Amino acid sequence: MREADLPAEQPEAQEEARVPEPDADPSRTRGGEVAARPWSLPAVGLIHHVRRRETFARFARARPCRRGAVWVRRVDVGPGTPQVAYAVGRRAGNAVTRNRIRRRLRSVIADQLDALRPASAYLVGADADAATLTPSELARVVRACLEGAP
Repeated sequence: MREADLPAEQPEAQEEARVPEPDADPSRTRGGEVAARPWSLPAVGLIHHVRRRETFARFARARPCRRGAVWVRRVDVGPGTPQVAYAVGRRAGNAVTRNRIRRRLRSVIADQLDALRPASAYLVGADADAATLTPSELARVVRACLEGAP
């Protein structure tokens, strides 16, 4: 097809299609659109994230409490709610495995808030063997580390 074969006139704008009234859903609201719910709920504020570089430098000097595949380092950070950070290295596996371990650790920590000391920061880490632990074994090991952390 050559350029000379194309019409020079533009087609007229057509009216937008709409659903006829008898076919409309009667249970649907007639107002504006409802705002979509966010994917995640806001944090409750029981645990804060470790943000300060100084805290991570203190983690490097702290002695870890190791129980099997899980280890915990604890440092005092002053008044406030407990702070938690997670460390799962590449030796633990690929990104999917590391993220799974991290999610499982977060879940266990959220269930064991009573074991966290106020005014403390925790660095919770795990090795590749943590991926093979059952949820109850992982909870038991993490609890032992939290209670044994200096």
